[in-house]
Amino acid sequence: MLKSYVERLRSQKPECTVPNFDPNGPLENAKVLFLLMKPGTRGAGETNVVSLTANDDQTARNMRELFAEAGLESRDILLWNVCPWYNGIRKTTSNEVMDGLEALSELLDLLPDLETVVLVGNHAHTAEGMLSSKGMKVIKTAHPSPLVRNINPAMYAAIAPAWAEASRLQKRTGEEKIAKQCPRCNAKLPMFHLMELCDDCTYELQDEHKRQDEEERAKREAVAQAKIDNAKRVLVTTETFSPDLKIEERLGIVTAEVAEGMNAFKDFAADFTGVVGGRSGVTQKTLRNIRETVIAELKLEASLLGANAVIAVDLDYQEFGTTGRFLFVVASGTAVIVSPQ
Repeated sequence: MLKSYVERLRSQKPECTVPNFDPNGPLENAKVLFLLMKPGTRGAGETNVVSLTANDDQTARNMRELFAEAGLESRDILLWNVCPWYNGIRKTTSNEVMDGLEALSELLDLLPDLETVVLVGNHAHTAEGMLSSKGMKVIKTAHPSPLVRNINPAMYAAIAPAWAEASRLQKRTGEEKIAKQCPRCNAKLPMFHLMELCDDCTYELQDEHKRQDEEERAKREAVAQAKIDNAKRVLVTTETFSPDLKIEERLGIVTAEVAEGMNAFKDFAADFTGVVGGRSGVTQKTLRNIRETVIAELKLEASLLGANAVIAVDLDYQEFGTTGRFLFVVASGTAVIVSPQ
C-alpha cells in the first residue's frame, strides 16, 4: 500500500523526487511515525529512501545517536516528511506545507495501528492540529540538524527525553491494548473507532434489542387479547335478580362512557333512500354501534375487577354541544360474581 502511495505522490508532481519508505521499517504496521520537514540533497536525496541506516548525512547520524539515547529502534519507527516532494530547494514554502498536509492525511488512512506521531522541526509542527483531531498522540521536538546542535545546545538536549516518551508509548502493552478490544467478542478495534463495541457486535446487539422489543410487544398484545376474551364472557343483564343465578359476591359499580359526534350519523337528506317506514337505517346502525361499544367497555371494566357478570345495567343517552352536536352514552351496573343455582 505504501509503495502505491509513493507512486501517486510522484505522479502528482512529476518534476519532483519522492523517496521510498525504508523497506526495513515497520511500513503499514507502524505504531510510531517520525515526521521531518522535507527530503534533503544529502541523505534521501542521494539514496532515494527515507532511512536512518541507509543514509549517512549529519542529520541521520545525529538521529541515530538520539535514537540510541531514547531507547528507540529504527526498525520499529516509520520515518517520513511533512513535505514528501524534493524539488532541489532547501527552503519549504507554505504551499508545499499545505500540499504535504493533504498527502499526510491520506498516509494516515494507510496506517491502521498508528498511535503516536513525533513532529521534528518547525515545519513538521504545522501538522499538530490535524493529527490531534484524529486522536493521535503528538510529540513536538526541535530538528536534530547540525545547525540546532551547534547554535542551541539546550534545545538539542531536549530532543532525546522527548523521543524517550515515544519509546515508552511504542512499547506499551496490557491495559491500553485491552482497551482497544471489543468487550463482547474481544475483536481488535481500529484506532479511531468511536463505538465501545465492534460493528458486528453493535449490529447483533441492535437485532437482539429489536427481538426483545417484539417479544415484549407480543406479550402485551397477548395480555390485552386475553382481557378482551375474558370480557366477552361476562354476562350483562338489566335484571337485579335471576332465579337461575346465585350472586356469590358484589364487587362494586362499574361504568363506561362513549361520546360520538353527530356527523357520524351522515347527512339525513343524503340518506333519505335508506329510510324505511320512517326510520333511518344509517342512524339505527350508528346507534347500535355506540351501544355495542359502551357495553363492551362495561364488560371489560367488570372483567378487570374479576367479575363474571354485570347486573342492573342501565344505559343513558345525552345530547350536548351547541355546534357540531355530540351524543354521550353512559352504561352503568353492578359487577358481581355469579354461579348457577
